[in-house]
Amino acid sequence: MTSPAVPPLPPVPPPARSPRLAALRDPLIVLLAASVTMMSRLWEGDLHRDEVLYAAVAKGIVASGDWLNLTIGDAPYWRKPPLMFWLTAGLYEAFGVSVFTAKLCSAVFGVLSCLMLYVIARRLFTGRVALIAALVLATTPRFARTASTFRLDTAVTLFTLTAVYFYIRAVAEPRWRHFVGAGASWGLTVMAKGAFGIIGPYVVLIYLAVQRQLHVVRSRGFLVSVLVAAAVCLPWHLYELAHWGPDFFRTYLGQEVVDRMTGELWGGTIPATFGAYGVDFVKDAWPWIVFMAGGLVHALVRARRGDRNALFVACWALGYMLLLYVSQGRRARYLLQVYPALALLAALAIDRLLPGRWAPFVPRVAAGGFAAAAIVLVLVPIPLHSEAARPFRALRPVVRLVSPDPAVPLAGFRTSGLQTRASSIFYLDRDLHTRGIGELSRDPDAIVLTEVEHRRRLRRKGFRLIAVEGEYVLMRSPLAVR
Repeated sequence: MTSPAVPPLPPVPPPARSPRLAALRDPLIVLLAASVTMMSRLWEGDLHRDEVLYAAVAKGIVASGDWLNLTIGDAPYWRKPPLMFWLTAGLYEAFGVSVFTAKLCSAVFGVLSCLMLYVIARRLFTGRVALIAALVLATTPRFARTASTFRLDTAVTLFTLTAVYFYIRAVAEPRWRHFVGAGASWGLTVMAKGAFGIIGPYVVLIYLAVQRQLHVVRSRGFLVSVLVAAAVCLPWHLYELAHWGPDFFRTYLGQEVVDRMTGELWGGTIPATFGAYGVDFVKDAWPWIVFMAGGLVHALVRARRGDRNALFVACWALGYMLLLYVSQGRRARYLLQVYPALALLAALAIDRLLPGRWAPFVPRVAAGGFAAAAIVLVLVPIPLHSEAARPFRALRPVVRLVSPDPAVPLAGFRTSGLQTRASSIFYLDRDLHTRGIGELSRDPDAIVLTEVEHRRRLRRKGFRLIAVEGEYVLMRSPLAVR
């Protein structure tokens, strides 16, 4: 007799994945990717140009204990609102003054901007488009470079995206908390970089127009958002006006906004040519520029078929560029706020071109690639940050040895610009006051910081050379006690 056939065993089902873990996978990939590109070895390198100026202003808050009036040395600083300086000064208080603590807020806001773009994109499109868009933004060269130093722009990006998200939520679900969140985000954008606070409402108006929901502007909820924004940003501005008078607004609005938009801030208008941003755009977004252009075409095609979300993203990008061209002041960093919209367009193009059988591997490849990059950056000493302030770092111990009293300022001979003064404050712990040669010759305590090219002139007047570092020298007054 033959034994009866044994029925095959049923296949073992794969282990069930927790819905909560599945929902967290893509946001965690975004956080990993953005952290790798924006937070790698922040403690290395130097601060220079505007970054060191901002770091010195935050350091002044800690030194003076005055959290309302921003200063650079002993002079008032009226160019920017205080939010990022407050946050950085808080980090200085908690962890000490360093390049790392100066850069940290900007980097964290850059990472969170990618996460917020993911949240918005997921609401407008699919989870895969959202993941791709966030990864594109995290790997856009200009955005990653800006986030990894002390700039104000990533705070503007984060709070603008947050305001847009809450307003989108408010259109679908008109609840008070959404309008309150939108208004608070709007106010924080103003507190981060003044006039750039208009970007959030501007993008929202584009969204409402595209969705044919402009009636929301007349709602009580929208009025609440405006009042909340005013409650966040007006008190400090009114205090500054009361404390300093019209001079504050002449700098804060006249110079920083009006003169900047007319080009007069840089000594004259800049020609408003169509290609004014072209070279910078190619240089700053080169890995994704083809996909961004293709995504714009694809979004417009989808818009013709009735996809209003795709139309909104296209109008967001084009509308912001139109806003840029209203201003005569051309600076590559102003492009930063268009990159979230362009990242969404690039994601639409990539998602359209991606073969269906490859789509499930996108999260795995992204997670593995950025994890490998993180390991390489930890183990291999690849230079990531410039060391433009090396002379100031090298002069720090010399200054402390020659003049132990930190209350004694440095005298600058033919040194000009806030950046040089800020570098002295941040790296040398000394304010820098530019003086003429007659004043220096009569001051027995003068320790002079000047550029190498002026060394011979001071030596002819009897000044003694103390140290040479890079393009800077330290010299001592001829009247100093030997």
